[in-house]
Amino acid sequence: MTPNETETEKLTGIYPIDIKAACLAVKVLLKRGLEIAVIKIGNKGVCFLQRMKGFIFPFRWKQLLLL
Repeated sequence: MTPNETETEKLTGIYPIDIKAACLAVKVLLKRGLEIAVIKIGNKGVCFLQRMKGFIFPFRWKQLLLL
């Protein structure tokens, strides 16, 4: 399952405003029986958890100005 921020809030009641909140929301999804969950948190990255391990992938990006 790979919900975005809005979908995550609807599914868990937790809005993933930051990495900590995203990880809490993923744990809720895993407690409901999922084996793997990936929450997309906009330009902040994604939070990926399996039952036995997890990863956080922050995005590193630069804003480009086009003239």
